[in-house]
Amino acid sequence: MNSDRHWLVLAATAVGLTLAFVLVAWLPQHRTITTRLEQIAAYQERLAAGLKSAPAPANTAQSVNIISDAHLDIAVPTRSDLGTLLSQLGEDLNAASVTDRKLQARAIANSGQFSRIPLTLHFQGSFDALFTFLKRIEARARVIRIDRLVAKRPGDNAPAATLNIDIELSTFFRETPEDAS
Repeated sequence: MNSDRHWLVLAATAVGLTLAFVLVAWLPQHRTITTRLEQIAAYQERLAAGLKSAPAPANTAQSVNIISDAHLDIAVPTRSDLGTLLSQLGEDLNAASVTDRKLQARAIANSGQFSRIPLTLHFQGSFDALFTFLKRIEARARVIRIDRLVAKRPGDNAPAATLNIDIELSTFFRETPEDAS
């Protein structure tokens, strides 16, 4: 009889542990997974509806080409616009109120359809001046890449807010038939 009672207690304990597992671990996870699956299904329906109303891929590609062609003249101008770029960089340096400015264009790197113009800038100014200059470059429609930027204090005797700033930039241009002749 005692052994039957032990088996009964053991079976009741197993049922209790299984019930506790179901209520504590499995049921909350099941609810969470079910909710997530319902959310995914709702998003899939919204996505399917959006894709039905989207233009055909051929039209999309044509639109992208039109946009690219329309902005190419601004972002990557022709060689004849190089003077304008140098003038704009000078304006940007003036707006940043920097001193001891030096701007140097280095040898042009030709590479097929587009060519790269490396530029080296040096100036002295505060961190705020550097930030103002970088914001103005970023706001330009023309593609300008910052290849290297170094900002150092000029020495122990210099004012704390003064930095020596060296920047290497790259910008790009396209050759036109007029430039070639």
